[in-house]
Amino acid sequence: GMLSEAEEALQSLLALEPASKEARTLLAQVQARHTPPDAVAQLVGNSSTYSALGETADAPEIVAVLAEAEALKVAANKQFTAGDNSSACVAYAKAWHMLQLPSRQGLDETAKSKLNSLELALRLNSAACELRAERYEAALAHSEAALQLSPTATKAHFRRAKALAALGMLSEAEEALQSLLALEPASKEARTLLAQVQARHTPPDAVAQLVGNSSTYSALGETADAPEIVAVLAEAEALKVAANKQFTAGDNSSACVAYAKAWHMLQLPSRQGLDETAKSKLNSLELALRLNSAACELRAERYEAALAHSEAALQLSPTATKAHFRRAKALAALGMLSEAEAALQSLLALRPASKEASVLLTQLQARHALNATNKSQTSLAPMDGGT
Repeated sequence: GMLSEAEEALQSLLALEPASKEARTLLAQVQARHTPPDAVAQLVGNSSTYSALGETADAPEIVAVLAEAEALKVAANKQFTAGDNSSACVAYAKAWHMLQLPSRQGLDETAKSKLNSLELALRLNSAACELRAERYEAALAHSEAALQLSPTATKAHFRRAKALAALGMLSEAEEALQSLLALEPASKEARTLLAQVQARHTPPDAVAQLVGNSSTYSALGETADAPEIVAVLAEAEALKVAANKQFTAGDNSSACVAYAKAWHMLQLPSRQGLDETAKSKLNSLELALRLNSAACELRAERYEAALAHSEAALQLSPTATKAHFRRAKALAALGMLSEAEAALQSLLALRPASKEASVLLTQLQARHALNATNKSQTSLAPMDGGT
């Protein structure tokens, strides 16, 4: 019961090992238990339902607390949507602190489930509030508390990843996104964030291996000036031209390496402070390299990587029809037929005359219909031993 000391010990541990997931999880649990009585009173006000609630609360008292916490959540949702983040955060905190008070021992499964479901929603919403307020440590704690309640909560994985990325913990953010994609492979926002994290996450030794002993790269700092940007652009463009020739000649492996080398180079210059012409040239070249990398990965049948490159390209240019097409091909190869059809519909909205998109869409629709028919027939088939 020495919660202050436990919290202090965990803070000391995190100062030494900021990436410790188990320490962060335990800290969130301790902090939930450790709200002092006066702080709880300040949070929950003069609530009659709270004041009547003891450690051995019975069913009517639980129902009353749930109703009041739910009302707070509804009000907070409206405040959050209206942009009043500060008030929303306070209301969410007030609500989820109320739910720490009833002892859940002795409650039936229905009551426990309702308490857990409401606390999960409040933790997720608190994480969103803290992310908006740029309080990333708090967002991380709420996300991990949500995952304790529901390890398959995809929003918790996503908000945890966003908090980790904002804190510079890129390996952990990437791992969180991979966990999310294992649960929800079609998540576009997770794939987009994963591509962004991976672009930031190239370790220095890996970058050195990719860009070699490039004099333009080694001279390039975080505040690169115009001549350095021009030199990097020229070298990356030369790599792209060479890779195009390799790809056309069928040397897919060498082409993929050269494209990767080039687009990794473009992650290095800080684009802040550059004029619009320089930014445009960097973005245009990275777009071409992402598109070509997607084509390389498709040919190599590395469909997850092709999808990541296609979505990174769409971040740079949402109207890039080649990105929509290659994304659709990757999705189809991964068996995500509905998402692939949606990607092709987006492409055809931009370029209605695209023959290859129409052909692929027809093929996918035929596959989709066949799958639906087979599924229907399977569900209608009698079980072994049936009459």
